[in-house]
Amino acid sequence: CAYVDNIDYSGDDIIIGDVDGDGLVTMADAVIAARHAMGIITLSDEMFAIADMDKDGFVTMIDAVLIMRIAAIQE
Repeated sequence: CAYVDNIDYSGDDIIIGDVDGDGLVTMADAVIAARHAMGIITLSDEMFAIADMDKDGFVTMIDAVLIMRIAAIQE
């Protein structure tokens, strides 16, 4: 369970922010989200839903930064 700005970013079956699905939220997940935000890669639908931290329907650098903040807390 991780909290950023008093928002719980965890779920029952998935870990929000764990874009690569390895069971951990790491800087690698933030890099994947950032690469999508820059148009370098395209995420699968499942990865997109996990990376869209603010649930605005887009994966942006804001989402990547939120993932970085969670990763930093967990290290």
